[in-house]
Amino acid sequence: MNIKKLFIIASITAQLSTILHADQAAWNAAFTAITGITDPKIAAVSVLQNSKSSSEASKKLKPLNTPEAGAVAAFVSQSNKTSFKTTFKDTDVKQALLVAQGLAQAPSSTAVQLSDAVNVPANWTAAFAAFGGAQGVYDKTATQKTMPASLPANSAAYKDAQVIVQYLGATPTVKGDMSGVLNSVDKTNLDAAFTAANVQRASAPTQTAADINAAALKAQIESAKVLYNQYLTTQGKPALYVAQ
Repeated sequence: MNIKKLFIIASITAQLSTILHADQAAWNAAFTAITGITDPKIAAVSVLQNSKSSSEASKKLKPLNTPEAGAVAAFVSQSNKTSFKTTFKDTDVKQALLVAQGLAQAPSSTAVQLSDAVNVPANWTAAFAAFGGAQGVYDKTATQKTMPASLPANSAAYKDAQVIVQYLGATPTVKGDMSGVLNSVDKTNLDAAFTAANVQRASAPTQTAADINAAALKAQIESAKVLYNQYLTTQGKPALYVAQ
């Protein structure tokens, strides 16, 4: 194989890595799966604190069957790192951990569309069901706000569920508000899915400036809690943790 071919392969691999890294939902799913913690922020802190070794990494993350899960498994395992199927490095995992904690921005990619290329209603139906119903998702009162364990990566509804996670995490958290992280195609598809599911939109509350400021302040407080708890860990004072 000549140098030109090697260069082309390396370029394609780098592009694929960038595209895959844009899928923060898959990273969060791996963090929550290996720790058993449903909040991605807290799960990310736990992964950092236990990044030395784990004999259960492969067993816990194998069902996800994603490159991100393989990377996290390798990150927390001291031995047999090369046995995990992934194109990511430890630096990619660390970046995703920062994003999960709200301490960094997820890499953007115009080449990736998280939702289905074709908006299949059955996919949205299954995705809504995994979150407890379309109305709860629309109102942003769904108790499930991370990727449901019932939807493996090869599920037909997985990508629709990724969009729902993004919608539920958008700020401010006012039902029907699809501003923030959703791109235009996802907004259109999700809005059509809400219509198909007959969600009740008429009673949507009025969003005031106070609502927006309160939501932003809440997000800042939660991030501050995570940072403070990380500091306490470095000082060997875990008993003083602030409840999340």
